[in-house]
Amino acid sequence: MKSIQRLPTLDQLRHRLQTDKELLKKHPENRDLLERRIARHEHEIAAMPGKIFVQEVMDLARKYGVNCFIVTDGASGIINNGNDAVRHARLAHMEWEKLNGIDPLHDWASE
Repeated sequence: MKSIQRLPTLDQLRHRLQTDKELLKKHPENRDLLERRIARHEHEIAAMPGKIFVQEVMDLARKYGVNCFIVTDGASGIINNGNDAVRHARLAHMEWEKLNGIDPLHDWASE
C-alpha cells in the first residue's frame, strides 16, 4: 500500500509565500525565479481546501474499505479495487486533464 504523505499546512504555505516576496524585494536580480515560486505558492494556497477535502475522503474510503473517485478544485483522488464505474470515471477525468494541459499522472499527494 502506498504511504500517505501529509500536506503542508496553510500556515506553512503562507510563510513560504511571504518569504519569497521578501526575497524578491531584497534580490530583484532573481525576479524570474522568485516570481515563478510566488505564483506556485499562490496556486498551492488556492488549491489547499480541495486537497484537504480529497485527503479526508480518501481516509474515509480506506477506513470503510470502499472504492471511490473524487474531483475537487485543484485535486482528485482514487481508490479502486476493480470497480468498473470508478475506473471509467477516472479514465474520463484523465481525458479531460489531457485536453486542459494537465498531467494526468501527476500525484499532488506525493509532493
